[in-house]
Amino acid sequence: MALQSLPYRYLFLDEIRSWKPGTLEMVSKRTRSYPHNYKQFMISTPDHEGDMMDRAFRDGSQEHWHVPCRACGHEQELKWGKKETKGGVKWDENELT
Repeated sequence: MALQSLPYRYLFLDEIRSWKPGTLEMVSKRTRSYPHNYKQFMISTPDHEGDMMDRAFRDGSQEHWHVPCRACGHEQELKWGKKETKGGVKWDENELT
């Protein structure tokens, strides 16, 4: 597929920290045909401050997702939690952890 020539209004990008340098910038240019009506959705495990995902977050809208509490309905920021801390998204261990 010729990513350099196709315009996209919506980009869904996964694990961008594993991409070769310059790839994110090249793919992001595909939304230029829609200057005020495009969306880029990036999902990735951050590696360190200043990496590609950190820079993309800082250059973007810096939005945080909020979800309602199932018990009281209060909107709260979606955060990852640790076993020893109160709150946050957690799950039971599996055979890989």
